[in-house]
Amino acid sequence: MIAATDGARLLESLRQLGSKYAEINDPVYLNAIPRLADLLPPDLTDHLARLRDRRSTAALLIRGMPLQVTAPTPTHWREWRPEDTLLHDFWLTLVCGQLGEIFSFTSLQEGSLVEDILPIEGLEDAQLGLSSLGGFDFHVDDPFDEDRCDFFGLIAMRNPDRTETMLAAIDDADLSGLDTEVLFEPRFLIQVDSEHLEGMGITDEVTVRRPVLNGSRSAPGLCLDWTYTDAVPGDTRAQAGLADLRSRMEAVMTTLALEPGDLLLVDNYRSVHGRRPFRPRYDGADRWLRHAMVTLDLGRSLARRSSAEDRRIGPLSLAAMQGSIGSRDT
Repeated sequence: MIAATDGARLLESLRQLGSKYAEINDPVYLNAIPRLADLLPPDLTDHLARLRDRRSTAALLIRGMPLQVTAPTPTHWREWRPEDTLLHDFWLTLVCGQLGEIFSFTSLQEGSLVEDILPIEGLEDAQLGLSSLGGFDFHVDDPFDEDRCDFFGLIAMRNPDRTETMLAAIDDADLSGLDTEVLFEPRFLIQVDSEHLEGMGITDEVTVRRPVLNGSRSAPGLCLDWTYTDAVPGDTRAQAGLADLRSRMEAVMTTLALEPGDLLLVDNYRSVHGRRPFRPRYDGADRWLRHAMVTLDLGRSLARRSSAEDRRIGPLSLAAMQGSIGSRDT
């Protein structure tokens, strides 16, 4: 919780950053973020370091910043105006930048470093952050991509119906008796979601073959999206392991309704997240969040970026995915 005195001081610091850099895309600002940690309260800096080093719980909620939005919720992310979210975006990037390097994918919202999460008419039932009525099932962000984020941040602009975000951390789950052996093997097909495919200009379904657990056997990480992940057809053991994993994650699910100004940080390897359904308004008062992604190692994606300074990761070509492309029907 940000104390009132700290909130007022931080708000003035954000205004100064906005005056100095004008936009969060300024590479001078982005490179300076790690050196701006002194702007943050010491206890928050400590919490961020523990999250970054994975010495804490897999999510951190920062509440108490006196940030309000007066602009209407856009009806599409293409209608976003930088001046409407300037202070929110500086707060989001200042905090996220203490965890690692902020980056984006060119296939998402034209490569914007901070993306909009809001309901779009026609996508009500899609399994995307742009849906509403259909909810959004448990997932990690971009599980099909080896360069997916290590952490992400969500800042709430407005949430009029107090729609709940769902979280479940594998650290909290009872894994005793779980068939981890099969879950660590590449016996699962993960479909590339439609938002990425549209951004890549691809109309056909694409799946990649992956394990759904990775990293340490004693403290595994997650790599799946339950809507877009299936066991390889005919692999009954993998199918049973996936279903068992889901039930164990659901058993430790928690929910929270983000309030305006709340900033939620999530470990994208230790947690799955989702969202309850809600009824969209399309009148400027809809639920609206802003989203930023963080990697611990931006260098690992250099071959997919135009330069070392470019923070936008280009799409994987079908040729690059050769050998891991699968089909749900074969």
